[in-house]
Amino acid sequence: MNSWNILTAAPSAGKSSVLRELSSRGYRTCPESATIVLDQHISEGGDVSSFRNTEEFNDKIVEKDIQTIKNTPQNEIVFFDRSIFDNIVYRQMSGLETPDVEEYVPLFDNIFIFERLPIESDYRRTEDDEEAEKIQKLLVETYEELGFNPQFVELDTVVNRADYIEELAVYGPPVIH
Repeated sequence: MNSWNILTAAPSAGKSSVLRELSSRGYRTCPESATIVLDQHISEGGDVSSFRNTEEFNDKIVEKDIQTIKNTPQNEIVFFDRSIFDNIVYRQMSGLETPDVEEYVPLFDNIFIFERLPIESDYRRTEDDEEAEKIQKLLVETYEELGFNPQFVELDTVVNRADYIEELAVYGPPVIH
C-alpha cells in the first residue's frame, strides 16, 4: 500500500513529536526542509535572523522539498513534516512570489493540520502568536485551494494523535452509511 501524508500546522504544534512516534512504528518519515536548510546555514556560520525570510532561503526550501519528493519511494506509506505547499504560505507572509507547485498535488493523499499550541520560541521559531494564527489560517486556505480535504488533528497526547493519523493514512476515513 502507498500513501503520502503531510503533517502541517503553524510552528510549535507538535508535528515533529508525532512524526518521531510514527517513525518508531516503522513508517518512513521525511523531516521538515526548512529545518534542514536552516541547520545547514548555521553550520556554515550564517545568521538565522537575516536569512529566514529571504528569497534565497525560501528557494532552498523548495529545492530541498523537490529533492525529497524525487527521492521518496511512491510505493510506501510516508509521513512528511510539512511539504512543498507550506512554502506558498511562508512566501506570501514574506512578500515573495509563490512557487508553481501544483504538479505535485496528485502525489499526496492526506493532509493533517494540527491544532495550534502556544509558541515555544527557539532558533527556528521566531513567530509570535498573532503570526502563528495567520500562518494556521493561510495553511488551511492554501491546502483547500489546492483541492485537498484536510483532516484536523486535535490537541491530545503524541500517541493518540499518531493513532488518529495512522488510522486515516493506513485504512482511510470511516465509511458513513
